[in-house]
Amino acid sequence: MHFNLEKSKFRLLIIVVIISTIFIIASSRLIFLTEIFKESKTRSGNKQILRGSITDRRGISLALTEEASTIGINPKEILDPTLTAQFLAGYLDLDQNSILQKIYLNQNHQYFLLKRKIDNYVAELILDLNLPGVYRDFEYRRIYPAGKLASNLIGFVRKDTLQGMAGLERIYDELLSTPSTLFTGFSIELSIDSLIQYEMERALMEGFLNSNAKKAIGIMMKLDTGEILAIANLPNYDPNYYYQENAEYKINWAISFPFEPGSIMKPFFAAMLLNDFPNIENKHVECKGEYIFRTGSVRCLRKGRIQAHGNVDLEKIIIESCNVGIIQLTNKLDPKNIYKYLLELGFNKPTKIVPEEWEAKGYIPKLENWVESTTYYLPIGQGMLTTPIQILTAFSALINDGILVKPLLIRKIESEDKKLVQTFKTDVQNTSFRKQALNTLKQYLYLAVEKGTGTQAKVDFTKILGKTGTAQKSGPLGYTNEYTVSFIGAFPYEKPQYIVLIVYDGVNGNYSGGNLAAPTFAKFLNHIKKIIFSPQYVEEIDISKKIFINKENKLLNYQDILPNFYHASLKDVFEWKQKVLEPYNEKNQLNIEIEIFGNGYVIKQFPDAGTNLKKVDKIQLYLNQDNF
Repeated sequence: MHFNLEKSKFRLLIIVVIISTIFIIASSRLIFLTEIFKESKTRSGNKQILRGSITDRRGISLALTEEASTIGINPKEILDPTLTAQFLAGYLDLDQNSILQKIYLNQNHQYFLLKRKIDNYVAELILDLNLPGVYRDFEYRRIYPAGKLASNLIGFVRKDTLQGMAGLERIYDELLSTPSTLFTGFSIELSIDSLIQYEMERALMEGFLNSNAKKAIGIMMKLDTGEILAIANLPNYDPNYYYQENAEYKINWAISFPFEPGSIMKPFFAAMLLNDFPNIENKHVECKGEYIFRTGSVRCLRKGRIQAHGNVDLEKIIIESCNVGIIQLTNKLDPKNIYKYLLELGFNKPTKIVPEEWEAKGYIPKLENWVESTTYYLPIGQGMLTTPIQILTAFSALINDGILVKPLLIRKIESEDKKLVQTFKTDVQNTSFRKQALNTLKQYLYLAVEKGTGTQAKVDFTKILGKTGTAQKSGPLGYTNEYTVSFIGAFPYEKPQYIVLIVYDGVNGNYSGGNLAAPTFAKFLNHIKKIIFSPQYVEEIDISKKIFINKENKLLNYQDILPNFYHASLKDVFEWKQKVLEPYNEKNQLNIEIEIFGNGYVIKQFPDAGTNLKKVDKIQLYLNQDNF
């Protein structure tokens, strides 16, 4: 009996030892496997070239490259595909069934990419789940923090290769992707001012929508340096989601749109007349509303009807934009001189604001091909083509004592460690226009705004000189019922410092340069007056209502103001919540919550940026990160 009891105890001890050993082995194996999974979750790959950034003159980021994560799957290591798909779906904003389907379809593969270029913060949360077979790779992604701002100028890169596909990203693709240090490309600082650019696009948009125009263009140049402060195009697009828009939304029309300029060509021909015939001011001609010549006719039209201006001199011709008057006076000019002046002013050739192969050069018929009608049509901006940037450049000579100022878009190129590689200087060219002749012309252009076709361009804080243009568009079968309307203006009148061009293309006959482009010019100037005339005001502007990313790529913090979360990452949002919102709630005894829908980057928010936080109960952020 005693023997059997001892024997039973011994057997029980053996069983306990065996079970304990098995448990220890199993636990050790589990810990070992867990550690393997933990250590191998992040895979190392080849080091990519970090594409250089593009910034504006304030250092605000318009295109930058950041490290991102890709979630990959090894199907052979997944223990529970359904559970894995369920967990990942919530973090990656993907459908659970689609993830499960990809796992089964790739069952025989060693590894496949589930979702590329997600936020590193989200990837860290996924890694914390320790899901077998789920891995994270590092790569780079290109982001455009200001969204649509200057998008037609900046362009975009392919999501997968980061190769420049449009705009400056394509033009300077090699520069941006060539290492200035070991792994980082050169960076470009532009001349544009994001605050002015924003206001230009805002002013253009109202007229663009109201007129149902096909495109709208706005350019602003600083005359003493040639620096382009704004270069806007509508329609535009968000380069972060470039694949969602058609090709025509992505073109920089300001440098690539050849158009018949219409009456904004009149000042150039008036300058030629004043230069060659100093006494032309006293010459009068009769405008009966139509001028007939052997091969055609030219009319003065107002709202589709012939308008006779009566007895006119050059001043009245510019003020009232008289077609019949300008062509009669232009008959005095030698065609050879006209051609020489046009070439001096830069027509028929690119301005070289970008490498010339990327810029349209316009068209003027060669002198040997001129016919009788050429000298009648050119003064009213027909029978030729120019681009917006080209005519803006030419206009600089008329208001700058005959000195033509070439446009400058890039201020400097830097290496990754901020060492200056190259700076760019203003390029000026002398023309043969006399200062006295141009001073007379400037008076005409001032009066055109004060009491002529450009009255709607007037503002109350500075004197404007300028000219309207309304050009009927031509097609394969002749002129159509569509128009290109424009206004070009400079200020202050006494000594011009800035030139602005506004163009709307594809509008109907109810619109003209005077009632569409000129009012846009005035709205734009009213929006930027404190920026350009009161530099200290810039520090007071709530930039968060415009673009939320500064030099350090962080959310800007303004007391009591809800910032613009557009294209903020989850990490940015939670950092703002921790550092700004939570202390604000505690200080003001509030309970403002943040609700997040989706994953990736913020594409929409409620309430709008700029809302006072004391009026906010809940902040709703909608995120989107498209699958590869």
